[in-house]
Amino acid sequence: MGKRAPHHFTEWVVPLASSICLITGGLWLANQLAGVGERPTANLRDLPIPIASNTKVAAAQTANGAIALPQKFSSARPIPIGHRKIAGEQIYLSLIDLTDPEIFLGVGLAHNAKQANSSKVTKGDEQFIKMVRRHRAAVTVSGTFFSMDKQKRVMGNMVSGGRFLKYSPWENYGTTLGLRIGNRPEMVTARTEGKPKWQQHWFSITAGPRLLRRGKVNLAPRSEGFTDRRMMEGKALRVAIGYPKHGQQLMLVTFLTPVTLRKEAEIMGYLGNYEAMNLDGGTSVGLAKGNKILKSANRELTNVITIYDTKHPAPKYLRDSWRTFQRGDNVVAQRQKARKP
Repeated sequence: MGKRAPHHFTEWVVPLASSICLITGGLWLANQLAGVGERPTANLRDLPIPIASNTKVAAAQTANGAIALPQKFSSARPIPIGHRKIAGEQIYLSLIDLTDPEIFLGVGLAHNAKQANSSKVTKGDEQFIKMVRRHRAAVTVSGTFFSMDKQKRVMGNMVSGGRFLKYSPWENYGTTLGLRIGNRPEMVTARTEGKPKWQQHWFSITAGPRLLRRGKVNLAPRSEGFTDRRMMEGKALRVAIGYPKHGQQLMLVTFLTPVTLRKEAEIMGYLGNYEAMNLDGGTSVGLAKGNKILKSANRELTNVITIYDTKHPAPKYLRDSWRTFQRGDNVVAQRQKARKP
């Protein structure tokens, strides 16, 4: 076998950069988060994050001092974008309500490909703006890592609309976020927790490294297959995704100032996440709200995450596939089809 070209998800040639953020209905998460995860840095502990007055909250704080998270929304809402400064770091935050009947997540591929790039098939990459205009999502953001060779292979397995876009049984890099029946999120780090059950995911994407596990900072990038010392030990612009313990929301966070992985993890915990992982960044990072480009990617991309809402409705095929999946169907039947060139 010839030597495989390096992946930028293992080589990490460039630092990570900004991604997406929003706060549904002007919602902010909390006023004190000292009990979430490992003890945050000093200037994190005293920082208040106000909750909008129209937000229903179960209780002021949980028994261990962690923030009380908002109850599920009563109606579908557009996804706005919010900006905040936390512990001296500029971030964008997006709170995605997984109970909202109009919220759908998907993966868009370069040149509208039916399969993600792999060692056997590739459609290359594409300008971010073209992908934004084609998918017409409420939010479009750069997705997962891909190799820097001509094949531009995406990292890990990938599921969208209950169908494999890429499947390899031996994939074991990084950490996977998946949505199961009922939009229940789960996060699995393959090399330490066993391989994800991709066939049970309606939406699934792999990146990493893991930032939080069960509410605590959990950083072990080498064990996930990452090797770049600058990424693991230095500061960089980063993007993260996570969810609180109740699992009714996803949080997408863009760090606009360089941070270490540890500070990224601490801030994700501070915001109330129970599980969290790092996403792709650097020159790949692109962000759009509707057709408006908020952060243009500085290179062409192979994949993006698309998020639809009541103002930017999901395409019919995505809605139909979601309903089918909720009846108990899964992606197993699609596996062989997804693997064919």
